[in-house]
Amino acid sequence: MGRFAVWLAKNADAAIALLLAVVVAVLGLSSDADNTDLISSATLLVLGLLAASILRDRARSSPVETELRQASAILNTLPDRLDRMAEFEQLVSRTRLALDESAAIQVLSGSEVGAALVTSRRSTDKWTYKGGTGTYIRAVTLPECVKLARQDRRGLTVRLEIIDPSNEEVC
Repeated sequence: MGRFAVWLAKNADAAIALLLAVVVAVLGLSSDADNTDLISSATLLVLGLLAASILRDRARSSPVETELRQASAILNTLPDRLDRMAEFEQLVSRTRLALDESAAIQVLSGSEVGAALVTSRRSTDKWTYKGGTGTYIRAVTLPECVKLARQDRRGLTVRLEIIDPSNEEVC
């Protein structure tokens, strides 16, 4: 009986319209009236059927309301999850920084490259390059490495692998 009371409270307007339309339609059809009364009664019957279809549509829409309530509950927990995600992102950033600092191979950004090349040229005895036309290698790196190796009287091994610019597949 509790379900019916909840349903009736939600659909009171349509239930009352349906009840009134059916009662008036039955009374209008049962009496000995002329065509005008018959048309009025039939109209009321149609309105009653319309109210019934509205009730049916409301009953079908209740899963949508359930989904909306569930989505609302999930969205209410979202701020806590976002806070935990921010903490996780900070942990990943700190871990990445620690790994970068302890790694034998480092990834450098634009401004760090020039300083790293200068530092590397000062004391190296081996230089390996794989890449494009090698303009920077020819203009800056090789002359500087040779000059510093001669000053320090140390050996220098240079290995260059220049990609053939006329080979479109390789480029």
